[in-house]
Amino acid sequence: MTFTMLIVDDSRTVRAVLKRSLVMAGFGSATVHEAENGTEALKALDANKFDVVLSDIHMPEMDGTQLVTAMRIDPRFAETPVVVISSDTTESRRDIMLGLGVKSFVHKPFRAEDLRDILRGILEGSRS
Repeated sequence: MTFTMLIVDDSRTVRAVLKRSLVMAGFGSATVHEAENGTEALKALDANKFDVVLSDIHMPEMDGTQLVTAMRIDPRFAETPVVVISSDTTESRRDIMLGLGVKSFVHKPFRAEDLRDILRGILEGSRS
């Protein structure tokens, strides 16, 4: 099966590493879109249907917390799974993001295998 994913991170390098990690994790056939911040992500969400959003937290213009909040308010995106990939993994930050309904929280740097396991759990569950 092919999936459509949105990577949201203000670092072009991190977006490239994530795309490469998706290939290594077995998601090479996925259609992957990119956004530099939450504002761009919301525009992408308006234009496309995504199976999962992979988002950083700290970004200019609209951060990951604001993005997830906006997604949960909008019925079109309220059920779209979000995986946070961030170096900010304090307990309070994790609690905030999990309270907003993110599916998982991945610490940067991450292993492709860990990302694979998380995405398989989310994506295979959504297709059953």
